[in-house]
Amino acid sequence: MFVYFLPAEGRSWSVILRVPALRAQQLALDIAVPMVAVIIGLFAVAALISSISLNNVTSSLQTLTSEAGRLAQGELDRPLAVEGTDEVGQTETCVRAHATEPERKAG
Repeated sequence: MFVYFLPAEGRSWSVILRVPALRAQQLALDIAVPMVAVIIGLFAVAALISSISLNNVTSSLQTLTSEAGRLAQGELDRPLAVEGTDEVGQTETCVRAHATEPERKAG
């Protein structure tokens, strides 16, 4: 049994409320379960968005790595397959400039 006591300000009386423990616990569960479900749902959405974002970044890095390996083996006859304006795209531009540098020096 839970007992709640609340004095009334400026009055000579108070409020006393007795609630069975089982009812108070059930009320707490009725409030907590939906909140936990919402938190789990938000976490799942955040994990999905993070996964998609990281997949885009890692796929660009994997492509850049394979293209850099191709350049390291001397295959300079075809352009790099990496495109974009992000950091990976900027790195690709630098690598492309470095790859065509021997052609400029030879010419």
